[in-house]
Amino acid sequence: MGGIGSGRQSSLPKTTGNSKHIDIRFLRKQGLLVPDGRGTLSWTRNGQSAGNFNIRVESEKHIILSFYYRNRLEDENWLKRECVIPLSTTPCQFGGVRHWLNCPRCMRRCEVVYMHDTSFYCRQCCRLLYPTQLEGTHGRACAKRNKLYEKLHGNCRPRMWKRTRDRLYIQHLYAKDEAVRALSVVVDQLNGSSDWRKKKDQ
Repeated sequence: MGGIGSGRQSSLPKTTGNSKHIDIRFLRKQGLLVPDGRGTLSWTRNGQSAGNFNIRVESEKHIILSFYYRNRLEDENWLKRECVIPLSTTPCQFGGVRHWLNCPRCMRRCEVVYMHDTSFYCRQCCRLLYPTQLEGTHGRACAKRNKLYEKLHGNCRPRMWKRTRDRLYIQHLYAKDEAVRALSVVVDQLNGSSDWRKKKDQ
């Protein structure tokens, strides 16, 4: 079996949605942002385990990720890899601090770093797109509509104030109208393309 980066490579642009990543918010929720904090992060592919990272926090200054990999083009033994990601903090308005990951390449503060080759960098250094950047106007409008609907009617919806519910309801109505208008534009473009082909065939 291949390691990191093995298998046929897609011709589609890479996005944040299909890239392995480390999220500082998840580490905070897991209570790992303490000296000598240790844990394991795993990822799956098609519902099956596809690997994991061992993570260790040292003195609240950096975290160390360790994992195994091998070159996808060469049949070589699995190699252990460790990479260091610096940590930094900024003061919060009402006390306490907020933790950040620092990109090892450009030292930019960020909440998420993404795997590139055998290291982790920020989205800009990895040249990753957001999934919505590959969607058309209609796709983005539908995603916005669905997100607002989930906030209003989702199974995990928390209790909310009436004014908040009213605001979300109005936003959802606007989002539905926007999705319909975007769909109309797509239909008009398809009809125009069809008419042009008919004229060309004649």
